[in-house]
Amino acid sequence: CLPCPVGEYKDTLGHTVCTVCPVGSTTTGVGASAIEQCICDDGYWSPAFNTCEQCPADYYCPFGSRRYPCPLFSASAPGSSEESACICDTGYYKWNGVCAGCKEDHYCPTAEDNALPCPNNTFTVMEPTAVVVGDCKCLAGFYGAGGPNCTPCPANAMSLPASVGIMECECLPGFERDGDECAVCCVDTYKAATSNGVCAACPADSSTVGGEGSTDVAQCLCDDGFMVALAPPYACVDCAAGSYCADSTTHSCPAGSTSLPGASSPAQCFCSPGYWQANLTAEGVAVCVLCPPGHYCAGGAMGHVQCPPGSDTDGGGHNSKIDCLCAAGRGHNATADCVPCAVGTVQPEMKGRFCVPCGPGKTTRGEGAGKLTDCLCAPGTFDQLNFEGKWWIPESYNESFYLEEGEQFADWVSSGRVFYNATTRSLVLLAEDGKASSISRKVFL
Repeated sequence: CLPCPVGEYKDTLGHTVCTVCPVGSTTTGVGASAIEQCICDDGYWSPAFNTCEQCPADYYCPFGSRRYPCPLFSASAPGSSEESACICDTGYYKWNGVCAGCKEDHYCPTAEDNALPCPNNTFTVMEPTAVVVGDCKCLAGFYGAGGPNCTPCPANAMSLPASVGIMECECLPGFERDGDECAVCCVDTYKAATSNGVCAACPADSSTVGGEGSTDVAQCLCDDGFMVALAPPYACVDCAAGSYCADSTTHSCPAGSTSLPGASSPAQCFCSPGYWQANLTAEGVAVCVLCPPGHYCAGGAMGHVQCPPGSDTDGGGHNSKIDCLCAAGRGHNATADCVPCAVGTVQPEMKGRFCVPCGPGKTTRGEGAGKLTDCLCAPGTFDQLNFEGKWWIPESYNESFYLEEGEQFADWVSSGRVFYNATTRSLVLLAEDGKASSISRKVFL
């Protein structure tokens, strides 16, 4: 009797032949005497007693009866017997024994355990989507289908990552689209953003001063004679009066001078009122000097004009004939000449302009009144606020005497007890008991 060969068994006595193990199983050696010694082959597993089935996909089944799942993100073919038969899924690669998402700037083909580097000028992100070389997208500044087919953008253009067409290459600030190329912005135009738009014209009354490729409206400088407005939209407006604007800078006119709006040179500044033009520089700029006392200066190219006879100014820097002040007793006429004050008017200032009326019921002895006291009461009137001389008290007051101005009589006047009776032409004293008494039949002695 010989032992049963490998893959067979005999569990009875007698001269019968050995029985072949069930499909997918074998023995570990010769002389097997029971079916239990039949174990599943590599690539098979035992779902039930004495049964062997082919190892399913995504599992591996080593010699024996068990099956083992493939690691995460990997798969295997049916009948696999080793873990090495588990291949990383598409977009994954073997890293430290596990399947990891394809790393940055690489692609991971199907059934490959390695991450392959992307071609030059391409990129990927770290995720399990790059499985072929075409999944490597073009870097910023390039365009194309990806992989090895990335073309640099034209000069002075830039694209976003993963751009495909040349029109996705947009012109940089200071350049505009010209077919497939980017042309520099012309003089007096600008472009601030990266885009395929055209360059915009500078605002009115401004320019790029001959420069090309301007990237901001701030490079559009106001023309000579103009300045940037102080409020939105900050357009160029006429240079302010009293200034001149040149080389995009606002300058004040020289001392003592001013200008009309829109001046572009100091030669357009002229002497202000109150100043006179003493000279011109070699550049034609007015040298302005403060108007001297006793003169008036209208400004501009005019000189200084002496005040008319009998008049003077109060210091220097005056700009009109009316600033020439008259001496006491004289005032301005319609042409600002100093003439004697007319009868009934007075001008008491040492330097004054106008003669003023003396007031109701008053006049002067003649022309040229230069003191307030020159205004006298007209015949038939009495000025109770300007008593002069001495007053006579009648005998009815038991005694006769004179009262000087400032004595008791003045107190009576200030208290309102004395007034003038125009009918009797006498001074009347209002007694404390309310009765009125005549105290004089003569106003002045």
